[in-house]
Amino acid sequence: MIRNLFELVTWRIEGPDLLLHQNTAPWNRVFGLLFLDSPIRSGFTIGTSDDLYAALQGFFNLKPLFRGRPFYVAGESYVGKYVPSLGVYMLNKLDNKTGEEGRALPLRLDGLAIGNGLTHPIVQVQSQASVVYAAGLFDSPEKLRLEIL
Repeated sequence: MIRNLFELVTWRIEGPDLLLHQNTAPWNRVFGLLFLDSPIRSGFTIGTSDDLYAALQGFFNLKPLFRGRPFYVAGESYVGKYVPSLGVYMLNKLDNKTGEEGRALPLRLDGLAIGNGLTHPIVQVQSQASVVYAAGLFDSPEKLRLEIL
């Protein structure tokens, strides 16, 4: 999440002088961003898809003007497991509209995005040696050492 601060904020510390410099193209000039940490106990955490959905409902209830905007669930790394899970949960909520009195409206979902996602750790870790070898980053002996790990 710290990396996001370098990409998203209006001002950042950079360069050899370690002074504040204006970020000329922060994402939040164009997009509204909401960060939720997941899985549970990994930072400022929420928990299961049900918990994440409840947190999102709470946000949209507090800020109803955002309900009509496009909404994407995105993340990177191990979130490759949680983004699809939340996406399925949200689609099921959209499919199961019951119109019960007092029930919250289903949330809009326009898409999912996963960057450098760890979706299947066993397969992905087992293929790392071949990937770095094919990219020319490792030679044959280094590939063999990585395969042993």
